[in-house]
Amino acid sequence: MASKSEESGRMGRARHAHLRGQGPSHLDRRPCHDDLERFPEVLPVWQGLRMRSRNPADLRERAVAAVDAGLARPEVARASAVHPRTLERWLARARQGASLTDRPRSGRPPKIAPMQRPALAAQVAADPDATLAQHCATWVATTGVRVSRSAMGREVARLGFTLKTSP
Repeated sequence: MASKSEESGRMGRARHAHLRGQGPSHLDRRPCHDDLERFPEVLPVWQGLRMRSRNPADLRERAVAAVDAGLARPEVARASAVHPRTLERWLARARQGASLTDRPRSGRPPKIAPMQRPALAAQVAADPDATLAQHCATWVATTGVRVSRSAMGREVARLGFTLKTSP
């Protein structure tokens, strides 16, 4: 009589015999012109997969109120476009009496604080033709805080300005 491992081995081989010698078909071919023509169709799908920003507090409050009013939790989660577990966390916070507003996010505080943004806006408005590197040098001279070009670029973009990247 065959041992248990031999039987399971034979069954596993028999179960997947139709796949033997066949790899994934999409790996066997090279990208062609048709794939490139489909790119405009596929791009919006990829962009839709980006991580979404946090849900606003009013959405959380409306979802909790809907469940309290007697609507089914899966329906509320689907209508709010959130995962059911997220809805459960909101309900738990509401039961504990905690606020449903956004909690502070962790991470390093920005080198250019939000209260310093008006000073940065004035600096950029005073010299709009300066590059990011020049704005960084001016910021160090003014505030004594050294900022990278990428951080300066993010802050300038947040203010709504566009700058040259090279002289």
